[in-house]
Amino acid sequence: MSDIYQADDGANAEYQGLLLKGEHRFSNHYSILANYTWAHCISEADAEGDLGGPQTQNPYNRNGERGNCGFDLRGTFNLTFVVQSPHFVNPWTNRLLGNWQLAPIFSIHSGSWFSVVTGTDNSLTGIGLDRPNVAGNPYVRNTNTLQWLNPSAFVPNAVGTFGSLGSDSLLGPAFFNIDAAVSRRFNIKETQQLELRFEFFNITNHVNFNVPNLDTNLQDPTFGQLLGDVAPRILQFAVKYTF
Repeated sequence: MSDIYQADDGANAEYQGLLLKGEHRFSNHYSILANYTWAHCISEADAEGDLGGPQTQNPYNRNGERGNCGFDLRGTFNLTFVVQSPHFVNPWTNRLLGNWQLAPIFSIHSGSWFSVVTGTDNSLTGIGLDRPNVAGNPYVRNTNTLQWLNPSAFVPNAVGTFGSLGSDSLLGPAFFNIDAAVSRRFNIKETQQLELRFEFFNITNHVNFNVPNLDTNLQDPTFGQLLGDVAPRILQFAVKYTF
């Protein structure tokens, strides 16, 4: 026996975007590339919420499931640059400090969208993914207490009805990250090189919280809390010999 999955190819989606880019090509030992994207994706279903799928409270009402795409990031900014140390006249200075390359990447984007469910089947559909009604400001946004949503702002939908909370209408925490690489190539012979490379991921060890657990429902004591982050700081070192 196996599960039977339901999919629907009749949904609609809209995407609007604006991309701005600035670039300084490599000269004078450095280059810079920056870009900013404003985007808005709206759909009745997406990869994580097909009609009849894991986030749909009413698969028979397309308009009721119309909302932000689950992968929609409203604003995204990236900045990367490469700086290379110059060639020094003094041989020993050049051996120690020459030809090093620094390449950091700065990334910032707005939070991801998500939904919550009541944990009860008040709609009497047998689906069990009812979304609640919103009766106040849904946000706390306190990263010290890890409470992102206000539980008292959500009220279970009345029996025989669906909740007013829209699909993917709640916004999670924003994202900020800095990665960097430091590298240098040493010429051994005419056709042989040795490359040293140090890489730093999330170099500042900044905490980027995930959205509150998508399995969270109004019955859960951890409802609306931030329970995990994207990734810790990771350092790695590599040596490459080319011949």
